[in-house]
Amino acid sequence: MVKTTFALLILFAAVASYAEEVVHSTDSAETIKKAVDDGKAVLIDVREKDEWDVAHVKSATLIPGSTVKADAKKSAEALPKDKPIYVHCAVGGRALRCANEWKALGYDVRPVTYNVSAFEKAGFPVEKGTK
Repeated sequence: MVKTTFALLILFAAVASYAEEVVHSTDSAETIKKAVDDGKAVLIDVREKDEWDVAHVKSATLIPGSTVKADAKKSAEALPKDKPIYVHCAVGGRALRCANEWKALGYDVRPVTYNVSAFEKAGFPVEKGTK
């Protein structure tokens, strides 16, 4: 009986933690642009600085994924608690990882699979570097 109860508790904990995991947002790039332009949401780029220097969305804020991994709480200090936070990277994996860290801290985080090119196609101004 004790083994069964323990196994059920472990299973419940695993299911509960899985249910809390963030998934990619299905919001369109155009929807995100409107929300960001209207000041109702922010866009965070979690690529690394060298990637940012090549090209980035002008309205995005850089918070490298490596800094989130090192100290999620400190990296979240610049994030607003009162509006959605769209998180992007090059493909979507780093955005998911960072979003999960920040969600655990109580933020409304919405990772997306859009990269800089996709945002540019949706009308976001993009700044391109010399690299």
